[in-house]
Amino acid sequence: MKISYECSDLIEELKEDIAEVGNFKLWAISSMKLGTRIYTDYDFIIPNMTQEDKEESPAIKLKVGQMKEEMFALDLLAILEEQNSLF
Repeated sequence: MKISYECSDLIEELKEDIAEVGNFKLWAISSMKLGTRIYTDYDFIIPNMTQEDKEESPAIKLKVGQMKEEMFALDLLAILEEQNSLF
């Protein structure tokens, strides 16, 4: 089953980051809803993260039921745009 999830703010934020730094690697944050993976956030993958970076990173501080997946920004953008559309 496909479900729609409103994420236009996240799409705009990601587009701005892509315009600024290109097609970067990121952690895509998601959870399962009605048997479908819904992407709700992302975070930059930073080589050699400091302890302070780790404490602030949504990818490190996952909530119960959340998952992280490594992917490129343009791949996540395509997923978010599909996820944001009404079926």
